[in-house]
Amino acid sequence: DVLYVGKARNLKKRVISYTRLPGQSGRIARMIRATTTMDFVRTRTETGHTRNTTVTNGQGQTATRDISVARDPAAGTITRSMDATGFGGQSRSADTTITRTGDGYTSNTQFTGPNGSGSRDVVVSRDREAGTSTRDAAWSLPDGRTATSNTVTTRTADGFERSTTATGPNGNTGTRTVVVSRDPV
Repeated sequence: DVLYVGKARNLKKRVISYTRLPGQSGRIARMIRATTTMDFVRTRTETGHTRNTTVTNGQGQTATRDISVARDPAAGTITRSMDATGFGGQSRSADTTITRTGDGYTSNTQFTGPNGSGSRDVVVSRDREAGTSTRDAAWSLPDGRTATSNTVTTRTADGFERSTTATGPNGNTGTRTVVVSRDPV
């Protein structure tokens, strides 16, 4: 059988996670049960790679996703284009450009789906001396509403602290703080 793994920092852990149905989120469990076949093809190109995924469910419906990534080290950019068609025939696409800056990067994504078009802009800056990283993101949704988030990560003596404040499209604001400590065993 063929298994779709997707994007993962640790490929071995991702593959293993798809072999165990207990403990999976509802979405992943449904995906595992409903999948008949999955084909994943990654091809290296001169400046990056392409990735083509085809999934066939138990009803014989097919969904596809085609991704193309190109790197331009001289310009400090990465471009990513994605076109997908879901099981119901709905199409979506996204084009992203990531540009290196002096202290981080910027990312701009334009996307189109069944409900219209939108965008996401991200600015990340790092202060290595202070041990901080700041990430600001803003979304413009197809219905005209907007959302924002601000995340500050600070290195600590034994780990890091990350605080995020987000304002959703309905105007509600939420915050979350995560503190990670590592035991130097």
